[in-house]
Amino acid sequence: MSFRFALERYIKDPDSQGDAIIYKDEKYVVIKDKFNKSVIHYLLLPRDKNLTKLNPLSAFEDDILKKEVEELIRKVKVMILERLQREFGIEETEEFIKVGVHSVPSMANLHVHLLTKDMNSERMKHKKHYNSFTTKFFVDFDELPLKADDKSSEAHVMENLTKTSDLKCIYCGENFSNKFAQLKKHLTKEFEKKCRSKKRKIEVIEID
Repeated sequence: MSFRFALERYIKDPDSQGDAIIYKDEKYVVIKDKFNKSVIHYLLLPRDKNLTKLNPLSAFEDDILKKEVEELIRKVKVMILERLQREFGIEETEEFIKVGVHSVPSMANLHVHLLTKDMNSERMKHKKHYNSFTTKFFVDFDELPLKADDKSSEAHVMENLTKTSDLKCIYCGENFSNKFAQLKKHLTKEFEKKCRSKKRKIEVIEID
């Protein structure tokens, strides 16, 4: 099977995917991203065979789909915040979680990314990885569906954006130009500082 269709097995048979599965029901599955770009990085996938074929920039014109996904996003955000607190000692608000889609997805099946904003993962290995989540290449879920004339729907424009945009720290905005190795070290230091900080208590609830 082509890499582009590697998500299909999670949709068709989540019970066989072990601890990669965070949540599942008859309509949706939430999985750990195998190539996570932050310390916590999940993918939310509709399981309907018709929905899974849709373009993420226009799929959420379907009001029912968008409302259902919004509700599940709220629940998964709570799970992420609880895990941040438990595993890293970080007490944060949902603003520390990015939710959205890539304007030019590398995977064929419709999916929504939910990831913490630290970008502190060994799987983030080059400039394009970083810029694909920190530039307009990454479309916030609240902005969906996009209008037909939005530049984010132009694949060549978005692909070029990830290659040409400067590397800027998501914490302080410092510009590292094309110095990816320096940015990585900086992000690690910023995340370590966050791990030592204490902010506010998180209310933890469970998914139904």
